[in-house]
Amino acid sequence: MSGPQAEFDLTAPDANAKATGPSAATTFDFEVRGVSRVFKRSGGAAKSVIAVDDVSFTVTPGQRLGIVGESGSGKSTVVRMLAGLMRPSSGEILFRGEPMQDWRENQLAPLRSELQMVFQDPRSSLDPRMKVGRIISEPLRSPLIKRSGKIPDTQEARAARLTDVMVKMGLEPAMADRYPHEFSGGQRQRIAIARALAPRPSILIADEAVSALDVSVRAHVLNLIVDRVLDDGLTLLFVSHDLAVVRHVCDSVLVMKSGRIVESGDVAEVYANPQDPYTQELLASVPTIRAW
Repeated sequence: MSGPQAEFDLTAPDANAKATGPSAATTFDFEVRGVSRVFKRSGGAAKSVIAVDDVSFTVTPGQRLGIVGESGSGKSTVVRMLAGLMRPSSGEILFRGEPMQDWRENQLAPLRSELQMVFQDPRSSLDPRMKVGRIISEPLRSPLIKRSGKIPDTQEARAARLTDVMVKMGLEPAMADRYPHEFSGGQRQRIAIARALAPRPSILIADEAVSALDVSVRAHVLNLIVDRVLDDGLTLLFVSHDLAVVRHVCDSVLVMKSGRIVESGDVAEVYANPQDPYTQELLASVPTIRAW
């Protein structure tokens, strides 16, 4: 005999908790205005692929925005454009009021010093020939970070920051002398997050950062991300195909399908009353645990 179904949940801080840092501001971190991105293949315009199609939204300082959709929905392309890794084919992206599309590479310095990314697979993003301590502290040697003044340009300051972020990500400082292959998948992803946090960014982009992890490990890593975002008052852009994970981490959500935003709003509201059929499908696919 089966009882009522209990919704799958992750034990962690309240996703609606307020960040301790300054989240209210008169300007946006990002303004995205009618942005599209077309990838052209050989063979002419008929072979072109529209990855992002006329997308508009804003990101406020301290916001925790989830971008949700299936593979190929355009969500990763959106955040790569925000990070300055690719340019839109049309439309406009503003970083703190300044249009980005005409910036040369050397003009992206203000963005590069404020934004860090965490990718899906830490095995491909961590240099296997470098020890973990060097991997995490490597961003601190960047001229951009040195000029920002966020971390004093001394060996002692870099060592202190290394220890600080390792402890906050649940890593023993003694592990700094090991290589990435000596760690589990969850530990490697925590190393990647520690590296992203080391230069004290104000914006963190996590692109499917926990999708490759086991469910039990995923919950722990998510809790660590939430703790750091709330404690440091970071702006978070969290890309995922899993609405349950986004509900746990974010306070607002964009739902994307075929390059377009089909629904957006407060996470709790979208979860409680989804308007678009695609959002309803995503929510219906959230895992449940049957109570016996």
